[in-house]
Amino acid sequence: MPTDYKWLFCESDLAGIMLLVLDRKEVHSKELLRVSSGYDKIKKRASMLADAGLLSVLEVEKPHPATTYMLTDKGKEVAFLLKRIKSVLDGDQEQNTLDEYCQTRDDSRPDRKLLEREINRVVR
Repeated sequence: MPTDYKWLFCESDLAGIMLLVLDRKEVHSKELLRVSSGYDKIKKRASMLADAGLLSVLEVEKPHPATTYMLTDKGKEVAFLLKRIKSVLDGDQEQNTLDEYCQTRDDSRPDRKLLEREINRVVR
């Protein structure tokens, strides 16, 4: 079977969005601008990830319209692998396993334990 070189992560900024959401657990739409400028473009990229089943999207209308993005179980697996690839490219291979990544998270954040449980559940 020939390799498909026009797959999802060939699109610009998608890996950055995945890593941002992995590091922050949940991201509001305006925070996507940390990855790239161009609000409409970056929201379209996040929608592509949601359509691929990697991000879940929570939209609320009250008290103000807001969109929040979180990784799905499949998205957590993919984002962690992207983080490992980035570590190799950066020459930093200290975070070789998912458990080691979870250990480096800030324990003071209440979402750390939830993230660790979810990621470990996906891996097992």
